[in-house]
Amino acid sequence: MPPSKPFVANVDIMIPFNSKVMLVNDIAGSENGQTWIRARTDGPPVHTHPLQEEWIQAISGGLEVYLNKKWNKLLPEESILIPENAPHTYRNSSPDDCVFAYKITPKGNFSEMMQCFEQLSKDSKLTSLKKFSSLLYLAMAFKKFKKDVRSISPPDFVMTIMAAIAKLRGYKI
Repeated sequence: MPPSKPFVANVDIMIPFNSKVMLVNDIAGSENGQTWIRARTDGPPVHTHPLQEEWIQAISGGLEVYLNKKWNKLLPEESILIPENAPHTYRNSSPDDCVFAYKITPKGNFSEMMQCFEQLSKDSKLTSLKKFSSLLYLAMAFKKFKKDVRSISPPDFVMTIMAAIAKLRGYKI
């Protein structure tokens, strides 16, 4: 039997939120890839995916995933399923770098959102979550992709206000 169509991954490597993300998107109906996060580094703000669930599996190092109001430590090969609308984030509090795989289903615009964050980083608009202008750009991105992600901390209404301030200041993404 002749081989079916050869596998060609849709790979894009980006650097948002103090980590590197490799988008692969080779699983039908999902968005998936791997993330490398530096030692002793926080991930994105606590957020939800209103219409999607997310599966995360530690590949190397130790990853902590915030879910159900507690930090869950994942060792290599351990995984966790994050239901849709569940507040979550991740961090690497260990002294070693960590790599984890993720899969978000059903497919939405997560990859496009990550590319937006990457472009904001490349344009030096998203440099530090301690910088007010970076927070304004982050808020605009969260509002642009509101079907895919909602902020919990800071609350979504704060992100809405910050996005409005950014728009009044002429910020564009």
